[in-house]
Amino acid sequence: PHFSALPYASTRRMILVMADSYHSENKIESKNLILPGIFGPGNHTDIERVHALDGMIIRMLEAQRDNIEEFEIWGTGKPIREWCYIDDLVKVIRMSLELDFSIEPVNLANSKGYSILETAEITKEVIGYSGNLKLNTKFEDGAAIKILDDSNFRSIFGDFNFTDFSEAVSKTAHYHKNLI
Repeated sequence: PHFSALPYASTRRMILVMADSYHSENKIESKNLILPGIFGPGNHTDIERVHALDGMIIRMLEAQRDNIEEFEIWGTGKPIREWCYIDDLVKVIRMSLELDFSIEPVNLANSKGYSILETAEITKEVIGYSGNLKLNTKFEDGAAIKILDDSNFRSIFGDFNFTDFSEAVSKTAHYHKNLI
């Protein structure tokens, strides 16, 4: 894993080791979903604790509210990220309780990613922000691409329909707009 994700990735790997141990020693079964970047209503609103996309949405809403004419994107805008709307995660968790799979990790994936700049452009359009987007390359990018393979997910969950990305960003923006 990229050094920026090492703590999270290491923890996830240990959870998988524990799940395997519980299964082999005690026949305890578990479902192990590997998640992309989660966003949506219910996330933190503290800009220091919030996940990446929710943080971008909150900061852009604040810029819009405060009539700031320039929105800063941290990094080059080039890294590609796969996002998962919280309602989709909840649906998959519910479905997983009824499906027959265990232990082996399953990527919750649709194999679709957006660059950080594309994500900011979609957010700008959805919330109607009229300012300019500016890249601040003093911030590090992290891994170049974080998109999960969806082949195992599709074999288990079939034709699961993910929420349209723009619609999910819109619902998330509406949620945060009511809080800031």
